[in-house]
Order: sequence, then C-alpha cells, then structure tokens
Amino acid sequence: METFFLSGSFAVTLVIVSAVLLVYSIFPIIMVIKRLSTSEYLIQWVFVLSIIIVFLVSYLIITIHLLQEPNGQLTTLIAIVLFFNAVFVLLICNLTCLTLDELKELALAKLESITDGLTGIYNRRYFDRRIIEEFNLAKRYGIEFSLLFIDADDFKKVNDTVGHRTGDKCLIELARRMNSLTR
Repeated sequence: METFFLSGSFAVTLVIVSAVLLVYSIFPIIMVIKRLSTSEYLIQWVFVLSIIIVFLVSYLIITIHLLQEPNGQLTTLIAIVLFFNAVFVLLICNLTCLTLDELKELALAKLESITDGLTGIYNRRYFDRRIIEEFNLAKRYGIEFSLLFIDADDFKKVNDTVGHRTGDKCLIELARRMNSLTR
C-alpha cells in the first residue's frame, strides 16, 4: 500500500506549490527591473525573469505528466527537488529586492552626509575630502589649482529683515547660480 508521500497526488501537489512559489518570485524581479530601468544590468535581469518563466512552464508540463503517469518514489523525489529549487529562486529574488532597498538607503545616507539639506550643494565634509584629492591631482599632473571662497556678508540681516523663509530662498538661488558656474 502506497503512502501519501510516495503517491502521485503528493508529487503533483508539491510541484503545483513549487509553481506558485515561482510565480511569487516573478514580482520581486519585476520590481528590480523597474528600479534598474537605465542600468547596464537590466538585460541580465530580464534574462533572469525569462528563465523563471521557463522554469514555471516546465513545472506545469511536469505536473501534467505526473497526473498522467505517477511513478512513486522517483516522482516524489523529483517533486521535492523542484520544490526546493522554487524555494531557492524565491529566496534569491526576495533577497535581491531587500539588498537593493538597503543599497538605495545607504546611497541616500551617503549623499545626505555630504550635501546641505537646504541648498543641495556639497557641504564642508565633502569639501574637506575633495580638496585633498584635487590638490594631489593638480600636483601630480602639474596643472593650475584654484579655489574660490564666497561669503554672503551680513546674511543675518536678510533673515532678520525679510524673514527666514525669504532668506532660505535667497540661499537656494545663490547656491543654484554658483553651482551652475562650477564643475
């Protein structure tokens, strides 16, 4: 007498569950593709999506075959392998999405650490790092090195006279104009 775990019904159920897991793995891949719309990796992720779809079609074909000719232990073993393959694909897809989210947050934190929150231009932390790099570059290649410091004299009077909101707008415009004139 055949146990349920060695039956064709168990194998078919397991392969169908595996196919569902593969369907669920498509959604994170689509999210990755949307996020990388201009990336050099886009074609590779579309290829990964295509492979998952081929797996899915294969799982459905195997299910049809198992419904027609269940083979006991070998059928169950194949179904178990397909199940763990689907779990693996789903885990990798989800981990990829989570990793991209983390990398995006890290990039944003890095940008926020070197730019001014109001004007969006680079701050002192960035300046301190880049000044050394630029100086060494000029020294190595024997090129001119120039530095321009600008101070908005008595800017406190602007804030006190017309208010901080207007003062912020002035700073933003000043930063925009300076940024458009520098590299």
